[in-house]
Amino acid sequence: MHVPKRLLCASGRVRPAGDAQVRDLLRQLTPADAGSFFDLAASHQVLPQVHRQLARSADDASPAGRDLVERLGAAVAAIERSLDVHARALDDLAAEAVARVTAIKGAALARLYDESTGRREMRDVDLWTPTPSLWPLVAHLVDRGYGVHKVRVGQYGGSGAPPAHGICPLTLAGDDGGRDTVEIDLHFGAFPALGEGLVPL
Repeated sequence: MHVPKRLLCASGRVRPAGDAQVRDLLRQLTPADAGSFFDLAASHQVLPQVHRQLARSADDASPAGRDLVERLGAAVAAIERSLDVHARALDDLAAEAVARVTAIKGAALARLYDESTGRREMRDVDLWTPTPSLWPLVAHLVDRGYGVHKVRVGQYGGSGAPPAHGICPLTLAGDDGGRDTVEIDLHFGAFPALGEGLVPL
């Protein structure tokens, strides 16, 4: 296994591997390895975890390793900012109590991560609401400035199935060139709402 993959296995985790292993890999890191590692960690959405682990060993790293830690720090700062923006948006939505919503997927797991683990990276927030609440909630979010990309609706067959299910992605553009953009995937009815039978409206 080449250095970037070995380094990701050692550092891209909630429970860190030994510092000695990470230090050894950071000493071996070339500029090409550093670029490959960053892309690999970003694709697995573990930048906060690897930054937390690698920053402890940065003093022993090769020049490429030190540059990598600096690049990771900038990326994690942007991730932290986005997570804070999304958290404030969810707090606002909960306070407004327009409809019942439940955080699902990454948003529901976010509380399991903290400073000791590195926060969980998310690009959007997935929420679920009952089908009858969908349109009042979408109307409220549109009034608050959110844009609706599309609504995908489908039906499951059989008795006892919800009358409809689907997903409605919404975006609230930030005032600073997109850095503070909030993205919400609003799921309704049965979950998951992806697959056959969904049609764009």
